[in-house]
Amino acid sequence: MSELFRLTKTSLYFGNTPVIHEANLTIKNGGITCIIGPSGAGKSTLLRSLNRMNDLIADFHHKGTIMYNNRDIYDKGLRLEGLRREVGLVFQKPCLFPGSIHDNVIFGIRHIREKKKEGFKVIAERTLKAVGLWDEVHNRLDSPAIGLSEGQAQRLAIARALAVGPKTLLLDEPTSSLDHRSARAIETLVKELGRTMTIVIVTHKLEQAKALADDVVFICEGKICEAGEAANIFSHPENIETRCYIEGSPPLDPTLPYPE
Repeated sequence: MSELFRLTKTSLYFGNTPVIHEANLTIKNGGITCIIGPSGAGKSTLLRSLNRMNDLIADFHHKGTIMYNNRDIYDKGLRLEGLRREVGLVFQKPCLFPGSIHDNVIFGIRHIREKKKEGFKVIAERTLKAVGLWDEVHNRLDSPAIGLSEGQAQRLAIARALAVGPKTLLLDEPTSSLDHRSARAIETLVKELGRTMTIVIVTHKLEQAKALADDVVFICEGKICEAGEAANIFSHPENIETRCYIEGSPPLDPTLPYPE
């Protein structure tokens, strides 16, 4: 499987505070990569760096390189709009815009010429079916999206990201605020999407990572302690911090954060 992202000596800062320290990481093209680690380890910051979403924060800056498809994402000639179209991001809490369910689905594609040719209604139906939401909302597409349940809203947010046609989808703890049934629906959706595109997901739920991941990245205190195939890391972790986190036991070094 080919390489999609490569981080080389990448450090991510907010002001003078380093959140990620000299990360060296490769993420494969295709399948599902789960980023795990204790709270505050830098998981979400790392995820958001992959499509430069951290740039929206005034005091953010970085060192090192982040390559996407063999191109530096901070290359002056790279179109940021194009990067974010190829690498979509869905946040932890579903972000719904004012307006109808249909308007929310097509929000990101209204100015894409080739999407206009296909037709917004066709795209809305296809993406809502892809996230398993069509049967639940097809007869109320003009109703306010704010009336959806939280689980439905999260699937709508994923549909909106998919409508743009990304090659990669970044998911930041997409089930953390959902009930068990809604969380299972999202997990099933993620597993299915991972068959045809690259998914990078941050999760604090080990069972979720074990169920979904083809590859795992373990972060602790802003450092990538271990990364590789999920089966190997969960059964035979090489790093002591990784093993303690997976087993749910305290780290040997008392200065390190305790596992969740």
